[in-house]
Amino acid sequence: MRLALIVALALMAGCVTQQLDRRLQSLVGSKLHAAVDAMGEPDGEDRVNGEKNYYWSTNQEVSMEHTTISQGTDIRGITTSSATTYVPVTFTCTVQVATAEDGTIRTVTRQGTQGVCQRFARRVH
Repeated sequence: MRLALIVALALMAGCVTQQLDRRLQSLVGSKLHAAVDAMGEPDGEDRVNGEKNYYWSTNQEVSMEHTTISQGTDIRGITTSSATTYVPVTFTCTVQVATAEDGTIRTVTRQGTQGVCQRFARRVH
């Protein structure tokens, strides 16, 4: 039963990743304005080998619970204590769009956390 649940969750994660990538890849062949309309103005750009690259980036910071358990001995015997702290963790996503000289999108790549990247993919139709 537990193995079946793990397999099902892995398959669902794979489907979400494929859907995310499929949405972003649907921009290939479009003009740059399609990406700008969907994701807003890019956060940066550069030029490499005749292709102009545009970048959209976003971050999401969350607090993750971290519990430390300590064991020791004192005059009463073995004691156990725990302390919980919250550690800030930043998840990021960067989408890169490479265009030809005429502004046609040639490639779209993403790097980062799937959940954060969904923010961009939801805007692409």
